[in-house]
Amino acid sequence: MENTMTEALIVNWGLTLTIVGALISVVIAGLGSSIACAKAGQKAAGVLAEKPHTLGKLIPLVALPGSQGIYGFLVAFLILFNIGALSGEIKALTLQNGITFLVAGIIMGALGYASAVLQARSVCAGIGGLAKDESIATGAIIMAAVVETYAIFGFLVALFILNAAL
Repeated sequence: MENTMTEALIVNWGLTLTIVGALISVVIAGLGSSIACAKAGQKAAGVLAEKPHTLGKLIPLVALPGSQGIYGFLVAFLILFNIGALSGEIKALTLQNGITFLVAGIIMGALGYASAVLQARSVCAGIGGLAKDESIATGAIIMAAVVETYAIFGFLVALFILNAAL
């Protein structure tokens, strides 16, 4: 009985850090996207009140910061897939494996959050410009997409780390 209780108290740090890495990736990147899309949506709603015909030009700008949350979700999904959590047969994980997965999650979560929140600034400026001159819509999207590049870099680095994890 005492042996069973002792075994129950042993923490599998490899698995624990792996799960925390997946959570950080999806929650932090998703939080950044949620905040950014909300800010862009607020700005766009003001423009729509004055110019309802601009809806088609505003939707891509408002949706743009949402992609970082998708990258965070994909990294979390790949972490869980790599360890076998989706098939129900979790692989034996060392502390080193856990740290590797945690680092991948932190990279994606942090860069996803920062990129989304900063992209919202660019998007909001573009929406403000679009309110004055609707012909700038494409340029506003391009300028906001430049900020996205850093989330893509984080996603790629996380993928490289995941590829080397097991």
